[in-house]
Amino acid sequence: MIEQETITTTDTINFEMAIETFIQIETVGRSKKTKTWYKDKLFNFANQMGGSSRTINSVIELDLFAWYERLEESNIAPDTKHGYIRAIKKFFRFLHRRNILTLDLAQGLRLPKLPKRARKGISDQNANQILNAARANARDYALINFLESTNARRGGIADLRISNLFLDQPEPLCRRAIIHEKGNMDRTVIMSPETHRALVHWLQVRPHRCDHVFTTAKGSPLTTAGISEILDRYRERLNIKEPCSPHQWRHRWCRKRIQDGMPLPQVSQLAGHKSITVTADFYGTFAIDELHQAFDKYYKPP
Repeated sequence: MIEQETITTTDTINFEMAIETFIQIETVGRSKKTKTWYKDKLFNFANQMGGSSRTINSVIELDLFAWYERLEESNIAPDTKHGYIRAIKKFFRFLHRRNILTLDLAQGLRLPKLPKRARKGISDQNANQILNAARANARDYALINFLESTNARRGGIADLRISNLFLDQPEPLCRRAIIHEKGNMDRTVIMSPETHRALVHWLQVRPHRCDHVFTTAKGSPLTTAGISEILDRYRERLNIKEPCSPHQWRHRWCRKRIQDGMPLPQVSQLAGHKSITVTADFYGTFAIDELHQAFDKYYKPP
């Protein structure tokens, strides 16, 4: 219905209509945060193009290159610039694919190269502090252990169901779980023996019964924001200064597996990355101290 109306009324489609259609179609199944990310960037772009009421077919390629030059000359962070250009390119590719525009006007916009950064994540000391502090709370201890050992994203943890666990199966099946996360994808994660024990204990003592594994005190499913709030409370209670977000635990998991010698393809697959390139770009860059230690370990004089 939306597609047909969009194609037959291209002369009257303005930025607002095009952006809302793009969000509705292209971000199906994506998180609210992702939808907001695209919407903020696209409406900001529309304002710089003359406002959201401007018709899409009045935009020409020179308009985009003029905007691109202004963006390049601005003082905003490289990551922010990269995000804007990526959003605009996807938006105009969508408009062209849907026959709203005859040309992909943003095809010639180049994505700036971003510096490779090593993602270390939460330190071992802080991770152990939080885990030890959580022992007094069965839910928190099971949740944080699951986060620590499986590297699951917080969306996958929030959506984790009893039916996706195999806790009563023999080894090694009992330590596997199916999680549903980023981009509506299912993947299997593997948990540690301690995580298995913590989950069994939590499910035995939790006061509420529902298919979601992790629930609030009132029995409703724990949200992604609720998971972050739990970690923030421990961070504040323990006076930890460094970030301790769920993604910091993922960074730590990937980094440690590589340091421990796990082959990069296996790290990539267990982390749920789309390609090994993502894993290598984020975690394959080592600090000079780590490289020095590796050199001393593996170098053999002739």
